[in-house]
Amino acid sequence: MIDVPMLKDDELIGAFSIYRQKVRPFTEQQIALLTIADQAVIAIENTRLLNELRQSLHQQTATADVLKRAAALEQGVALLRGDAERRDASPMADRPKP
Repeated sequence: MIDVPMLKDDELIGAFSIYRQKVRPFTEQQIALLTIADQAVIAIENTRLLNELRQSLHQQTATADVLKRAAALEQGVALLRGDAERRDASPMADRPKP
């Protein structure tokens, strides 16, 4: 049996294991295949980072949407206030309505 740890910054994140049912040595090719552990750690870490990036982008997009809507609402309120102020300041505002 051969166990190859998958380490990231000295932290164990997994392992590759190979074994035989009959006792005999592993070939050099079989042992060399286990060097894939380092590449697997890199792939796992890249996937984790990509997922974090996607989540962060999603949160930032949602925040930007909320801010855009708040700004549009604020502009709408300002326009309505301006219309009301203009209406109140108009000389026609004091006239009785027919």
